[in-house]
Amino acid sequence: MISVMAAGNSCKTASSGTVERTFAQACKSIPNLHKLNTTIYSGGEPQGLPAFKALREMGVRTVVSVDGAKPDVESAHRCGIRYIHLPVGYGGIEVSKAIALGNVVRSVSGGVLVHCHHGKHRGPAAACIVAMGAGVMTAEQSMEFMKLAGTGRNYPGLWRDVGGFPSLKTDVNAAPYVERSTVDPFVESMGEMDQAMDRLQSLALQPGSMATSAQMAAAAQLLHEGFKESSRHLKSDVPDQLKSQLSEAEQAAERFQRDLAQGDLAASKAAIPALRARCVQCHQRFRDSEN
Repeated sequence: MISVMAAGNSCKTASSGTVERTFAQACKSIPNLHKLNTTIYSGGEPQGLPAFKALREMGVRTVVSVDGAKPDVESAHRCGIRYIHLPVGYGGIEVSKAIALGNVVRSVSGGVLVHCHHGKHRGPAAACIVAMGAGVMTAEQSMEFMKLAGTGRNYPGLWRDVGGFPSLKTDVNAAPYVERSTVDPFVESMGEMDQAMDRLQSLALQPGSMATSAQMAAAAQLLHEGFKESSRHLKSDVPDQLKSQLSEAEQAAERFQRDLAQGDLAASKAAIPALRARCVQCHQRFRDSEN
């Protein structure tokens, strides 16, 4: 078994004092935060400046994003943290990026956080490759950690590439370390919609107020625009079913935005699970089968 010092949102660590308090603070703004060893972390996307401040106090000096959305480079820089953007898909980790991930610890100083959007699938898989490249975890330990992190078995490509990393031999060059990679516009729009949906769900848990209503309206606008942008960037060869589902989801987001503008905050909050369900259904049918 691996010695994971903290897992999920329980925020329990083997350390004490300042380190424990700082890690607990980071768990509030970084979903599914785990510590693989003394310097390597896995988690979801850091949420704003407080998250980067906590990371800095924890000794993290480099954040590696494997998500398609644009990294918050500005907040990281304000805290003296470097970003590396190596977006990967749910179908697996391409060789050039696996090599780059395996070289991370030897290429940077200080602690490293590896994240995707929610910190359950791509992020933990990539963090395992970082740890194996650093020589602090085996493939077997990596598989155990992915189970702990909740990595879905419906993403066999991630499991395959993590399990096969120790024996990876290739002449392929490592992907470059850049702070913002060029990402397919469709993938980028999907990432932004995920962020907007998470924001809506978080706001729905807060007591009703004018501030909450205004914040929800802003997130609803981003969600609706995200669906429009996704439809605009669809490639010509995508299945008609995907086009249809995106069109229906865009209409649902527009109705949600309109209803919210009419002032019924309680009804709008109650409608959010149905919006999320549309996303989940589409992911299960089209994204999760990307193997």
